[in-house]
Amino acid sequence: MNKQQFIDEIKLRVEGLPEEEVTKSIDYYSEMIDDRIEDGMTEEEAVEAVGTVDDAVKGILENIPLTKVIKAKTKPSRKLRVWEIVLLVIGSPIWFPLLVCAILLLVLFYCIIWICVIAFFAVDLAFIAGGLAAFIAGVIGLFHMGPTYPLLAIGAGLFLLGGGLMLLIPLIKLAKVTGKLAKVIVLWIKSWFVPKKPAVVKEEQEG
Repeated sequence: MNKQQFIDEIKLRVEGLPEEEVTKSIDYYSEMIDDRIEDGMTEEEAVEAVGTVDDAVKGILENIPLTKVIKAKTKPSRKLRVWEIVLLVIGSPIWFPLLVCAILLLVLFYCIIWICVIAFFAVDLAFIAGGLAAFIAGVIGLFHMGPTYPLLAIGAGLFLLGGGLMLLIPLIKLAKVTGKLAKVIVLWIKSWFVPKKPAVVKEEQEG
């Protein structure tokens, strides 16, 4: 695949997405190919080194905000005719609630993921705060009462404090994994708005 075929296929795959964002990405990949050609690669080798069309489309989708993708793909490419507007209005009692329900379910699922992570962090911070409070109370108690209960408080405080601090490491990893999962979900939603199969530019040109 040469440079022009590579660029043309990307354009077909992201047709309808925000033109300004697509142009920036196309220019970026074009420059990458040119740089490799200047370094001594052939045009085909340079294109192969840049990556596949699927990788390029994925990169473009990742860089464009979801709101812009939806706005660009739902905006009519031409002025709607009267009969089309009438059909939309008549069918709105069916498609509009379904659309709203789908959006709300996706938003709810996204929020639940982060709520669970936040809840884990809140519980862990409660352990740390409780352990610190018990440790301080135990130390103060040593000066006002016998050693038995204060020492128990100090031991319990150190246990909670140590356990809470140890749990921070897996919780931070969980937050990172959740962030990656959130990106995957957003990218999956964006992929609905691009063609599922790549356009075979090469065959079209040869035909």
